[in-house]
Amino acid sequence: HVEHLLATRPDIDLIVMEACGPSGWINDICQERQVKTLVCSTNEEAWNWKATKRKTDRDDALKLAEMSLLRRLVPVHVPKPDIREQRAFIKYRKSVDQDINRLKNSIRSIFANRTRSTPASEPGTHDGCTSTRSASPSKIANETSCGGANSTCSSHDWMT
Repeated sequence: HVEHLLATRPDIDLIVMEACGPSGWINDICQERQVKTLVCSTNEEAWNWKATKRKTDRDDALKLAEMSLLRRLVPVHVPKPDIREQRAFIKYRKSVDQDINRLKNSIRSIFANRTRSTPASEPGTHDGCTSTRSASPSKIANETSCGGANSTCSSHDWMT
């Protein structure tokens, strides 16, 4: 839509927008077509519109145009595309790390809330590790003869 607007309206001198998610790529498109852009911060005093009774996108655009003409808008820096891409990768990596930690904690809580003891002779246990887990309202005790998560026992590797 932005490219079509800029292609069909050669009389556009300046694009004014709030700092938000799409403002980076809109700014890139405008720079390619040599159209000036003003990306402004919404945290400034000029954005406090407490006296307005209605707030619509059309009213916001009109207010942006008026403040731009009066030079009351404070521009913000728009990072280059490669910097924005790097920041997006970092943000995604953090969200994946949070998902992994949430899953690990979910698994830990399942094991911590088990109420039956697991002797070493039962199927599914390994030699050298006997785990007794008991649940009480006040605290959950977890004792293993192999040292649990702090040992070199391979069955507890998932906890690290």
